[in-house]
Amino acid sequence: MRKLAEQSQLSANQIKSLIEEIQMSMLKSSNSMNLVKNEVQEGLEIAERTEKSFKEISSNMNDLGLTITSIATSVEQMSTSAEEISATVNNITEQSKEDTAHTQEVAAATEEQLATMQEITNAATALSNLAIDLQEQVDNFKI
Repeated sequence: MRKLAEQSQLSANQIKSLIEEIQMSMLKSSNSMNLVKNEVQEGLEIAERTEKSFKEISSNMNDLGLTITSIATSVEQMSTSAEEISATVNNITEQSKEDTAHTQEVAAATEEQLATMQEITNAATALSNLAIDLQEQVDNFKI
């Protein structure tokens, strides 16, 4: 019986030792699970912050796209305006050339009129001199 009691005691000690090992393993597993849980929680928080950042980036990209479209529209309008201004300047240049040509024609006509008036003045002076000469000759014939 003693031997049976010793074996029972030994078996009980072994079972106790196994239970303690299992408890230690369970405690380590529980600690590991808590660490994993904390790391998973941190990972979720990081994922949420990352998602928020990506949403902000996406929103900013949409805003940037709208801004680029607006700028492109403005540039297109400015280009159209520049073309219209260029056409207007070309029209003004052509009109100025025509006006210059007309001014030159008027100046030439004025010079011709001035020359003609000078000829008329010369002719009138010559006629006046002839009239004076003629009057003098008529006066010589009066006796």
